[in-house]
Amino acid sequence: LRIRLGGSSARSHPALPDHPPPAHAPARPDLPPLPLPYYGMSILLHILNAWLVYSILSTWRESDRRTAASAAAFFAVYEGHQEAVMWYSASIQSLVCLFILAALAVWIHWIRADKPSPGAYGLVLAGTAAALLTKESAVILLPLLMIPTIANRSAWRRAWPALAPIGLLVLAVASWLWADAV
Repeated sequence: LRIRLGGSSARSHPALPDHPPPAHAPARPDLPPLPLPYYGMSILLHILNAWLVYSILSTWRESDRRTAASAAAFFAVYEGHQEAVMWYSASIQSLVCLFILAALAVWIHWIRADKPSPGAYGLVLAGTAAALLTKESAVILLPLLMIPTIANRSAWRRAWPALAPIGLLVLAVASWLWADAV
């Protein structure tokens, strides 16, 4: 492939090398690579996710805060998802986890409230949309939202109809993915 720049080919331009740089080379060779901000962002996302695990478990069915703290601590230090935390290219996993857990936490507060806020429901919809736009595995959010809904019988009348728009979002993304794969 030859690209013309002002009458000469790109290959013959003195500022462009004949071969592409290796994959590990920084984007700007004149600047030193700085991995700390990337690791810091990934670790911050993981801390937020661990906090959301604690928040969900401590508010749902008013479970023991010590059990919720133990589960969140296990989530924080468990080695199984270390790639999503330490590999910047896998940070999308932590991001989709953040959106799913945030939507689930707000959903639990929404179904438990005596007077549910439309703003809180809007946050659930926004979290669902953000999760679905981030990664296709976010379709698991709908069954996750059903679990506290089934457990809270007092909120069934308003919660089940409220799941319909979320279900439509999930169905739209799932059908789009299926159509794209076929």
